[in-house]
Amino acid sequence: MTTSMIRGASLRGFAGLVESLGGDPGELVRRFGIPVEALTSDEGLVPITGHDLMLDAAARDLRCPGFGLRLARAQDYDSMVKEKTLADRCKADPRWLQILPSTELAPWKRFWPVVPTYAHGGISYGEIKGGRR
Repeated sequence: MTTSMIRGASLRGFAGLVESLGGDPGELVRRFGIPVEALTSDEGLVPITGHDLMLDAAARDLRCPGFGLRLARAQDYDSMVKEKTLADRCKADPRWLQILPSTELAPWKRFWPVVPTYAHGGISYGEIKGGRR
């Protein structure tokens, strides 16, 4: 049987949040068999079951039912709540907007394993010209 894993990046901000609520992040990771290094390495892999149980325990032990949402806010990444989008007029028919999820426009490591599924060939926002002063 294989163990499902999740990137350590999902724990970015975890230690600071736990400490701000009066908890011990080291104790929590040890209790659930997660390497302490996972708190400082985005690229490390963590067993997803231990990860999820640890987040549940942190919320319960620290009496913070919104722990997951607070963690997402601390990570400055709110995809758990909404997906940021950009809109550009369709060149073929300007009545239509092309809605592009931000994850398709920036294949950064933080979005791994999400990668663009369609190449739009670049988006042109026109030319900025200075006005009269």
